[in-house]
Parts: sequence; C-alpha cells; structure tokens
Amino acid sequence: MKWLPIVVFVILVPILIIIANFVIVLYDSPWYHEQFRQMGVYERNQDANALLENLQHFFSGDGELSSNLTAEEQSHMRDVRSVIRFAYVLLYITAIASILLLFYISKRGAKKVLLTVVYGALATLVALVVLILLTLNFSASFVQFHTLFFQQGTWQFSGDSLLIRTFPEQFFFAFFRTVIVNSAITALFLLVLMLLAFLYTNYYVKNRSF
Repeated sequence: MKWLPIVVFVILVPILIIIANFVIVLYDSPWYHEQFRQMGVYERNQDANALLENLQHFFSGDGELSSNLTAEEQSHMRDVRSVIRFAYVLLYITAIASILLLFYISKRGAKKVLLTVVYGALATLVALVVLILLTLNFSASFVQFHTLFFQQGTWQFSGDSLLIRTFPEQFFFAFFRTVIVNSAITALFLLVLMLLAFLYTNYYVKNRSF
C-alpha cells in the first residue's frame, strides 16, 4: 500500500509530460511557419498563417472560425477543439494530482521524492518508445486516432480542401515527431537533474556532516 502513491505518480508523469509538450507545440507559431515553408504549404495556401492564427484563437476559446472553411471543416474543427479541451482537463488533473502525490511522498524524505521523479522520467521514456513502435505505420495510426476520437465521415476531406492544403498528413507526422522528441528531452532533463540531486544528497551532504 505504501507503494501506491509512487506507482500512481509514475503513471501520471508520462501523461503530464506528453500532454504538456503537445500543448506547447500546438501554440508554437514559429514551428508551424517553418513546417509550412518546408512542406510547400504557402504555395497551396498563401493565407496559411492567417488560418493558423484563426485556429489557434478558436482552440483557445477566443473568436470564431474563418469563413473560408466549409461547414464540414468548421464542424471538424469544433470536434478538434473538444479533444483539445479534454487534453487540457487531463493536463490540469495530472498536474494537480502529481503535486499532491509528491507532497505526500515527501513525508518519507527527499531521497524518496528524487527517486520517484526518476522512476517517472524512466516511465516516460518507456511510454515514448511504445508510442513510436505503435505508430511505425503512421498513416494507419493516423486513421485509427481519428476513428477513436471522431465520428466516421466527419474528418475526411478532399485533397483540394483548405484544411488538407494547409495541414497535410506529413504535417501531423512532423507534429507527432516533435512532441515525441520534446517529451524525450523533458524526461531526460528530469532524469539527469534528479540523479544529480540524488548524488548531491547522498555524497555532498553526507561529507559535510563529518
């Protein structure tokens, strides 16, 4: 029973790190601009930046969708906003729960907290490897994701639609890859930081006591 808070925390950390990095990339406009440039989006939609800004404002609850989008595209964007809102709720819940769990675990000493965060960082790296393996066929995974979160027939558009011209499948692969890489960097940073803190606690503080 005493391990339960640690186990729950370790499970929450990958969720927290991945969703946090998802949100960061979601609103990273310079990243989008670079992807648009690399993928030739500006050649297909000269107003890609304006559409991006409109969608980002819409997802954050500020403003209405662009009238350049068809009714079907607008409907899908509303569904996407619902998924994003769910991600935010999950982010807040995991963040608050993680803080409370760490506070509870801290009663058993600083070393226990440091080791618990290390376990969480390692669990995140394992989760990322699993995600990569599950999405080796990204096209199939992309379809499965939409099938899971959206109703059939509400998310498929013709190649000349504004959404597809601006956000082709390769864009979503780049988005997914960036979230994975950033999450791995976050986990590795936490891992190194906690290990250094653990070594400091074990050796430096111990030596100072003599």
